[in-house]
Amino acid sequence: MDHRDILLNLFLGTEIEGGLANLYLRRLGAVVEATPLLGPRSPAAIHVDQRGMTAEGEWKGIRFSVSLCLAKSAPAWFWHVVIENTVAKEETVDLIHTQDLGLAQYWAVRINEFYTSHYIDHSVLSHKERGLVLASRQNLPMGGRNPWTVIGALGKGIAYATDALQFHGLAARAGQAAVGSPRDCPVPACSTSTPWRPFRKAR
Repeated sequence: MDHRDILLNLFLGTEIEGGLANLYLRRLGAVVEATPLLGPRSPAAIHVDQRGMTAEGEWKGIRFSVSLCLAKSAPAWFWHVVIENTVAKEETVDLIHTQDLGLAQYWAVRINEFYTSHYIDHSVLSHKERGLVLASRQNLPMGGRNPWTVIGALGKGIAYATDALQFHGLAARAGQAAVGSPRDCPVPACSTSTPWRPFRKAR
């Protein structure tokens, strides 16, 4: 994903592995389990038209729809997520949003991803209504600018991580589940009847 000459993501995804940016639906019960909503391991079917991209599917009785929406008047985009419980018993779920940040020109990212990401600073902000918001800034000048993003939720963000190993661990390299997806977490940010919409804004 790019905005003008700035590449937002750090690693390029493929049809086989997908990318690191994703949304994970997590069921919080006696057994904590999760599934990616995007990419080749998602149970969703992808639809693309002039309005954008939509992923729709069902996972263990939870029907979901994910839509990518671009803002018309600002460099921002939104993931709109709607979930529906189709089973008789009540379910408690939450969403995890992952995003690899490059915030640099394409050549800089592709020469050395780790060097480029080393210069990104993260600041965690707290909003009274939106909860935790993560602001990230590329300190390596890109054409005389320092690109930045803000990642948050139109619902309420309750937790964050700034290192991929905190979520993916080493097991993900071997095709296993990310270590962050099945772990216990604080009180979830949503219920099955409440849409939760992660958003990102880039400049």
